Amino acid sequence: MTIRRGSRKGKIAARVSDVQRERLEKLGRERRLIYMTLVLTGLRRGELEALRWRDVDLSDCWLTVPAGKAKNRKAEPLPLRADLVTELKEWHTESGKVDGSVKVFRVPTELVKILDRDLKLDRYPKVDEDGRTIDVHAMRHTTATFLQRGGVAPKTAQRLMRHSDTGGG
Repeated sequence: MTIRRGSRKGKIAARVSDVQRERLEKLGRERRLIYMTLVLTGLRRGELEALRWRDVDLSDCWLTVPAGKAKNRKAEPLPLRADLVTELKEWHTESGKVDGSVKVFRVPTELVKILDRDLKLDRYPKVDEDGRTIDVHAMRHTTATFLQRGGVAPKTAQRLMRHSDTGGG
């Protein structure tokens, strides 16, 4: 664990109880899975926050964006990659969440600031040499890029990204 404050800031030596270490490790896994889900599904922050286990079908590799939280107000099924399904299954088991009404993730209100902190901690630049910025919304752009590079037809990509027109959003 890294010391965050004081004269020993940045040094590895923080004393943390086993319970606290376990809690922090689980928080780190959840945060990693939040970012992975955003990148691989194109969900908006609010859609991710509203996602409940009843919206996720891990046996058929789909999730459904709740209509009330979708920008276009339509429930939309989205396919899930196998690696994301594996991670979500592990998260579901680890979290002990069996009730379908339980949220998949505890998405922090300050997710934008937390992402910035995580990037800094992992020594990733927020802005790359081409001036591209990493932020929560940029993860949707990454999804769109994956779809385009994967040869997905523009009309299908538009539906998967839940765009009402080709203008984006």
